[in-house]
Amino acid sequence: MHTAARSLPPGRDGIGAKLQMLSEINADRQCVNKLCGMACVKLWLEAATICNLTYVCKYTPGRHQSCTSTGDIGNAWKQDSGATNCKRMAFIFDYYGTEVYKRALNATHQDVTAKNILAQLGIQIDEPSAEMRGGQKNCVQQQYSAASKTKKNNILRVGTKTHRVRVNREQGKHSSTKPNWKRPKEVFFNSTNDPRTPSHKIVTKVSVHWWWMSLHVYLC
Repeated sequence: MHTAARSLPPGRDGIGAKLQMLSEINADRQCVNKLCGMACVKLWLEAATICNLTYVCKYTPGRHQSCTSTGDIGNAWKQDSGATNCKRMAFIFDYYGTEVYKRALNATHQDVTAKNILAQLGIQIDEPSAEMRGGQKNCVQQQYSAASKTKKNNILRVGTKTHRVRVNREQGKHSSTKPNWKRPKEVFFNSTNDPRTPSHKIVTKVSVHWWWMSLHVYLC
């Protein structure tokens, strides 16, 4: 309600005006969240094609098909959580839209998407992201982060429940890596349950350097 009150133009006041403004803000937020989610899905499918992620067709056993939907990515992860697919998951969800985009466009996919959505909706931000302090994000970038996290978790949830494997950026408390060790951009961590001690997790490093080299070949 405070946000709605601050957003009211001069001359408008009262509970009715605030409720109407709140409704407009929520509608805009849902629209932005949807656009961000669509952009993320497009990005991930593009990355899946680049790293040749496939899944086994349930109607034709042994036949591998390319991923054309987020459900296909989820099936591929559910069917195979081996080392190669761990690298693919890291590349698709955490490396392609950040490091690859920054090298190619000097901006992350989040930044590019936010800029496009602002232009599409005719929204002007009072303070550009580059001028915000402490790495703060504007409202569209925040919606991108929320939509990306939710969709990613939904895609990977079924596979993770099946084989208990998760690829993360963080080492986690069970990692043997030194706490002050700085993670290279291409390194991620594979976390899985220890069969000998269910309450403990085994954490190993996952490098996507090979996928970055393959990307150069793909683009050339």
